[in-house]
Amino acid sequence: MNNRLWRWLSDIPVGNDIERRNGAFFQLFLVYFFVNIFTEEPQKYWNSEIQQAYLAKVWGAVLPWPRVGMAIDFATDILMGIVCIVTFLMVRRGNFRGAVRLFLGMLLGLLALNYASTGSTMGTHFASLMLIAAALMLGRRALWIVYGAIMLNFTIGLAADSFANFYREGKLGFEWRSVVAVAVNQFVVAALLDQTVKAIRDSLAQAESRGDRLAADLGVANGRGGSMRVS
Repeated sequence: MNNRLWRWLSDIPVGNDIERRNGAFFQLFLVYFFVNIFTEEPQKYWNSEIQQAYLAKVWGAVLPWPRVGMAIDFATDILMGIVCIVTFLMVRRGNFRGAVRLFLGMLLGLLALNYASTGSTMGTHFASLMLIAAALMLGRRALWIVYGAIMLNFTIGLAADSFANFYREGKLGFEWRSVVAVAVNQFVVAALLDQTVKAIRDSLAQAESRGDRLAADLGVANGRGGSMRVS
């Protein structure tokens, strides 16, 4: 990567070097996410035969406008693009942790709306990215909160599928096995991240403790040397 670009990305008013590095990577991620939204995402709106069936799968069977799922999905993409810009500016101004919280919170909220409108067919392709961001940039507590929110979102999607089945066929068909499969898969990812973050934090704590002891020992040694010179 261009050193000048990396220096500019790292030039943010945050408290420590770890957040400064994470902030630089997070800015790159936001740029990638923004570009992805407005380049790859619009393709699904033009593949009408497949994507209209995909996006109108649930509420299109209920509401008079069959493309309501497409409209909701398009609106959430626009909102996420705005969130990318806002959080990028927040990082540039030094509010790194606030920016990550806002991004993850808005993404989870908008995904919940998407799941409710399109069902579980949208999958969980953002789940691992959100777990990684929460764990490495916010900590273990945020990791498990995001894990719970992901599972809630996927359950909303399956409930929307079940509602659509009931409307069309007169019977509920909630796929509990899908919930269990996703829960187990994402739990494994979250558990690995949890232990990785714990190991990193423990190592940092030990390094800081050794540094403090070394500084204290040097201070004592310097003090003794000064007293000897005076005497």
